[in-house]
Amino acid sequence: MNKSLIYKYFLIILLPISCAESEPLNSERIRDRYGNYQLEIVYADSTVRIADLFTVNDDIRTTRTLAVVEFSEQMAAELANPHATVVAGGSIGETLKAAGWTISKEHLEICSFEAAGPVEPWLKGMGLKAQPSLASHTYELSVSKAGVNSDYARITEVHHPDYLDVEELATIYDFSALQADLACRQIATRLPTPSEDVRDR
Repeated sequence: MNKSLIYKYFLIILLPISCAESEPLNSERIRDRYGNYQLEIVYADSTVRIADLFTVNDDIRTTRTLAVVEFSEQMAAELANPHATVVAGGSIGETLKAAGWTISKEHLEICSFEAAGPVEPWLKGMGLKAQPSLASHTYELSVSKAGVNSDYARITEVHHPDYLDVEELATIYDFSALQADLACRQIATRLPTPSEDVRDR
């Protein structure tokens, strides 16, 4: 992982909270708001994948969420089939839900940051003219089904400013405590150096 990324940090909510997934999935929320939703895997190795969750409106493709996923090394064997679908490019939430798994999230961090330096190519798909503050949400995703409980992944989602901001995330996930001037600590260790393919997107 590239640890040289430079950020200016502005706002963080840091409060571990666990909850079963009762809110719509991020993919469902995007589809409901923009009328469509697609996913492209823009980076993947044996433990990490980066997905572009995007919409196409008036022939313009726009990244709504950049999702950085670190898969658990202690995943239950019962997850083998849906995980294979995810690795092949399937949406995590929709795939697990369709396979009958109940999704839970432990929310680790919600923050707002301005990105600079090597991270910018990962965000080109957002089509931003400037560098506004972007909302980031990091959580541990676990699943349960028929008495089987398993960790699945740690996920960091960076959202387009027209889609979700920190205040909206705080409302959705019922965060009540805001702490200013703390670092957006999870992001810098989660983005590898972008390839030329990513830079040319």
